[in-house]
Amino acid sequence: SDLTKNINKPLVNELIDINANELLKKLASGVLSSESVLNQFTLLSLEAHKQYNCITELLYNEALKRAKELDDHLSKNNNPVGPLHGLPISVKECLWVAGSYSSVGLPKSLSTKIDNDAVIVQILKEAGAIPFVKTNVPQLLLSMETSNPIYGTTSNPWNKNKSPGGSSGGESALIAAGGSVIGLGTDIGGSVRIPCHFTGLTGLKPSATRMSRKGNDFFCEGYESIVYTAGVMGRNVEDVVTLMRVLFSERHSQLDPSVPCLPFNNESYTSSKKLKIGYYLYNGYFTPSNACSRAVTQAIKSVEQLGHTVVQFEPPSVEEAMKLYMSLIYVDGGNTLHSSLYDQPKEPLIKPTYLLVSLGQTLRSIISRIYYFLGQKKTASIIDCTKEKTVQEQWELQKKRVEYRNRWIKKLQEEQIDALIVPAFGVPAVNHMESHKMIGAISYTCIFNLLDFPAGVVPVTTVTLADIRNPREPSMESTWESAVRQADVNTEGLPVGVQVVSLPYQDEMVLRVMGEVQKQLGTSDFSKQTRLTSLK
Repeated sequence: SDLTKNINKPLVNELIDINANELLKKLASGVLSSESVLNQFTLLSLEAHKQYNCITELLYNEALKRAKELDDHLSKNNNPVGPLHGLPISVKECLWVAGSYSSVGLPKSLSTKIDNDAVIVQILKEAGAIPFVKTNVPQLLLSMETSNPIYGTTSNPWNKNKSPGGSSGGESALIAAGGSVIGLGTDIGGSVRIPCHFTGLTGLKPSATRMSRKGNDFFCEGYESIVYTAGVMGRNVEDVVTLMRVLFSERHSQLDPSVPCLPFNNESYTSSKKLKIGYYLYNGYFTPSNACSRAVTQAIKSVEQLGHTVVQFEPPSVEEAMKLYMSLIYVDGGNTLHSSLYDQPKEPLIKPTYLLVSLGQTLRSIISRIYYFLGQKKTASIIDCTKEKTVQEQWELQKKRVEYRNRWIKKLQEEQIDALIVPAFGVPAVNHMESHKMIGAISYTCIFNLLDFPAGVVPVTTVTLADIRNPREPSMESTWESAVRQADVNTEGLPVGVQVVSLPYQDEMVLRVMGEVQKQLGTSDFSKQTRLTSLK
């Protein structure tokens, strides 16, 4: 209530459209105080939450204490604490911030608060950043949408009937609405990239081994089959780079020696060397919306204008990748998922999965064969992948994963391709409770978790009326393809991104190409039109 009485409308007008780097300059110079910026962003986040239900917890008391310390330091020493001095950052609910909750949507996890910061949070705090709010997630982080029994459903600022994506959907909604300038998400199948694509933001899923997982909760502790990672989500590439410069540092390895000491490669990021960039419009597994393919075409043309060589790339079997990914995700047959949810209220989005893993293998096989005889062979294959594996079968899957990854690396190296530009996802933002109808769309993102390639999303365009196919047009399409037609309805004007990908540890190359696409197409503040206006 005290904050509400002290709304600084001129400052709100400035902050709601500012980018992180502009804000950092004003904070470091003392033009803006850390305390005043924190107060106004707290108000903005509360207003965003009121409209889109995107935050789970305010961290105001601790954040205010830190903001005052930073202001005092700047006043006494005439220099900032670090490169992120006073920058308010939002944090996905599953990442540890001392004194906060990390429930992943399970009420039973609210009994205790976290005592320590995640390593990546600690690094950012040491650099001067101020975590000020935590954001919503789907239950167990296992959805392309964001909803759970504790905090409810998060909506998309572009259209409240649409999802902001998942599992970092609280982050994407808050940043797109203007309630935060930059934040942290996590990604095991597209959970940073899908929300960025759905809300017109920029985000990076780094090479997983370059980011510590200490203090990064996942429902299945000890799971190593697909390596999940934290990532950064923001309004433009330059802002994401600013945080990655801090995270890719020697300090990271000091706090978590399992992370290799690979400081940010500025030479790679700023290089003017002409590149060979591959692309594909369709991965051979899931037919994307026209807008998602068109975005790739636009992005490819933009980098071609810069003198880069552009070639079509045919990915190794994506159907094989999906089988490997789903088999490894359900390597225990879903037993851990089942035990995690057994005595908990269940979000409708996860109930079908819970019911499936509650069944014995014989019943799952029967259901799979029904789908198969109905012509839904890919869906049948995914159900088959959920069976519990023996240790020997796990080893065989891991072997196949390594072999598949090596085929990708060999093909990219033989064709001398530096980076790829591909669809960010199979469709634009979907209606609430609709993503399960087109599970194959995740093939555009989860493949790069399977491969552990760095991948980022940058906004390119919006859906046009010409992109939208007639949902009633007769066809012999699969259920997934029919679902894409239905998903296209009422998407005109929604944001569409592309995904930039490169080989392991070439994160800076990915960021460079993302930045070139952004600059060429003028999409550095793509979500500006969705910003809050009620506090102005």
